[in-house]
Amino acid sequence: MAANLNDVIQMTVIQEQAGQQVLNVYHYQVVTLTGLDGDYLQVLIDHFNDEIKPQIVALQSNALAYKGIRVVNLTNGVDFLEYTYPASTTGQVATDALPPNVTYTFRLLRETLATRHGYKRFSGVAESMQNNGVFAGNQAIIDNLRGELASDVQPAPSVVPLMAPVIVRKDATGAVIAVNNIGGSDFRGIGTQNTRKIGRGV
Repeated sequence: MAANLNDVIQMTVIQEQAGQQVLNVYHYQVVTLTGLDGDYLQVLIDHFNDEIKPQIVALQSNALAYKGIRVVNLTNGVDFLEYTYPASTTGQVATDALPPNVTYTFRLLRETLATRHGYKRFSGVAESMQNNGVFAGNQAIIDNLRGELASDVQPAPSVVPLMAPVIVRKDATGAVIAVNNIGGSDFRGIGTQNTRKIGRGV
């Protein structure tokens, strides 16, 4: 496996709640080849597990379980890597969860008009983290997650970012036709996503 400059990498994080499979899809673009070797897809998995996931699970009920990660290089159509979580990997809030279609909603802020803003919606909303549908948890966790969703992949000892989070636009065939840098993210509150209603999703 080898990365090329500007390759677009898709990372799909697979979770399950109430028998419903829940997916979160992230995109990153290779911005330098210095320090990237054949394990570059593992670098992205490590970035998620070490930097992003700890913020997410701090908001999620332990009724939601993490199953695995699938990473694919969309540009070369060849490189892929799969990771499986231990069975005990769940959200960290020991409380009941609202249904999987109820989500913490974050907006990814585009830097140009090449795409729309992006969104990340996380299931596993804990009962104790909301009051009548309004977030009532620790604001510091939200702020940390906002930062991580827009953060570059730059593991030590790298002195420059290796990959940057991006928003992509695809055509009807699934091919990437536009890439947009993420300038930041904001929290849009607790909302819903119809495709995650029990019985509707994958």
